[in-house]
Amino acid sequence: MDPVHSRPVRFGALTLRFTGLPQGGPRLDEPNGEGWRALNKEAGSWILEVRDTDPRGDLVRPAADWEKLGELPTGDVVWRMVPPDGYRTFSDFVLAPGQDPRHGPDEVFGCVKENHDGFSYAHPADVAAPVTADLWPVVAPGHWYGTNGIRMTPSDVGGFCWSPGDRPVGRPPMHVLNLPVGTQSGAGSRTPLMDGFGRPADVTNWAREHVVTVPFPAVKDSDRSTLRRVRRSPVYTIQRDAQYRLERYIDNEHRDTAQSVGYSVTKGVSQIQSAAWRAKVGVSVTAKGGIGIEAAEAGPSATVTVELGYSSATGVSELASRTDTGTLRVPGRHAGAVYSVTHRLTVLREDGTPVGGAAGSLTFTPDQEYCFVQYPEADGDGNSVERLSLGEGVSGNRHGDVPDSL
Repeated sequence: MDPVHSRPVRFGALTLRFTGLPQGGPRLDEPNGEGWRALNKEAGSWILEVRDTDPRGDLVRPAADWEKLGELPTGDVVWRMVPPDGYRTFSDFVLAPGQDPRHGPDEVFGCVKENHDGFSYAHPADVAAPVTADLWPVVAPGHWYGTNGIRMTPSDVGGFCWSPGDRPVGRPPMHVLNLPVGTQSGAGSRTPLMDGFGRPADVTNWAREHVVTVPFPAVKDSDRSTLRRVRRSPVYTIQRDAQYRLERYIDNEHRDTAQSVGYSVTKGVSQIQSAAWRAKVGVSVTAKGGIGIEAAEAGPSATVTVELGYSSATGVSELASRTDTGTLRVPGRHAGAVYSVTHRLTVLREDGTPVGGAAGSLTFTPDQEYCFVQYPEADGDGNSVERLSLGEGVSGNRHGDVPDSL
């Protein structure tokens, strides 16, 4: 079977193409045309090719030279690309005896410019334990190393770094690709209103707030094969929707004195919720680490919390799990209500279907301010609904498993 190519996908100044490799299918070792260059040679089920988004660009270039590093016990030879100044490589290369990349076509493999328009497209790699003599697998650092990009190896088996006898000192000379996070913002939720004394809506419609685009290896999708994902969904989106939910309502139309009622709201993401969602889609959500795509073997790593609209990359107070209690106070001759906000995180394929099915979303109440509405509107004389302060002797408390790091 021939390789399966995805549609071209743009990530900033780089355009990507994933090539799915059927079992027993050919590897990428011949000129592929159209300006595509692979960043390494070894692959199991997919390999990544890149080219400049702007055909006039210079983000992707061939090696300036090749250096012969040594031989493996099998007789195969290890080579390393010598990149042009300002460019980075992503793997060493294992070639059969007699193969010399210095005399072959240069249309196959390439290097990537480290910095372009203020963004770093290459990130220093980490290494894992060697799987064969002197070859150390190149892997993406964990998402806690930074938040400015999606770091990933250019194939599902990563790359290799030749280091005879011992682990490379510090980080290896190889790098991993660093892709800008694609983000979009929606219109967001409309604040609920009251136009009479009657009970307002229990919930508002879901509204899209933020969307983040990630390459398909960043998502766990057990219902789709690799080749199908390459063909149909080389990228996925993580979408945040929001709605307002009614917590308490008081109709105080026929009384002159204020009336009060207590409420209790469970906020944040519990460990059980986080573990269940991670098992479905491979994305972790915790108050300490934020919303993270965590490196597993040769997988991508990133933190996309800020891109999804939260206050910080890690140590995210909005995600902290706790119970909040309070009291709604409504003045006489008014009706009033308190709403909390509900967030829904969903991972979607390109055809719009959710990973994990209809129950695949993570839904929770973030630790944010409440929304208070009333009818009639405040008249300037203090006749407005409010949350009574806990310091004023009102029954209420806050408790939960808020991490010390927040």
